[in-house]
Amino acid sequence: MKRIIVSLLFSTLLIASIVAQGWEGTYIWNNPTKKTNGGKMSSLMLKVVEVEEEWLREIWLLEESGEYRIFPVVLPTSESYSEWHKYGEKTSEGESFRHNNKKINLTPVNPGKWMVSSIESTSEESLSSITVSAFNMKIKVSSLFSFSLDENGKEQLTFALDTDKDFAKGLFFTNPDQNGDGSFVLTKIDE
Repeated sequence: MKRIIVSLLFSTLLIASIVAQGWEGTYIWNNPTKKTNGGKMSSLMLKVVEVEEEWLREIWLLEESGEYRIFPVVLPTSESYSEWHKYGEKTSEGESFRHNNKKINLTPVNPGKWMVSSIESTSEESLSSITVSAFNMKIKVSSLFSFSLDENGKEQLTFALDTDKDFAKGLFFTNPDQNGDGSFVLTKIDE
């Protein structure tokens, strides 16, 4: 009984310390399969930075070519938030969108334009909805970033995509591991 109480106390303190410090850090997913979207998804590395804004955190895609903010891809304080952006626009937001799109897009077709529909954040989740338009068809793509502790008390980030059109679900790369639901579970790197 004493062991159970000590274990519960330790677990409570660990969870409290995680909540107090936030989820800041670098997370990685390494693809365990040979399905890599042409080598673009051999791994996925994201950096989480806590901010004192209403969106609570920024999430950055880390690539050899640089760091690209994918949440929020357009800051809510920007004049271009909720406005249409051309796919090839020469802005940091456009570059971030293109890098993320190239990693997860399974088709040779890129959207002509895109727009942030909404963003939301809680202490354990960040959700971004972006409407993309190609060939006069609009599809809403939702990116969910969920934070939790694994069975060993280690921080992890789960990244999942969803769309408002069933046919569009096959257009995006999902985790090819047959044991999962297509989400990517990234583990925090000790720094």
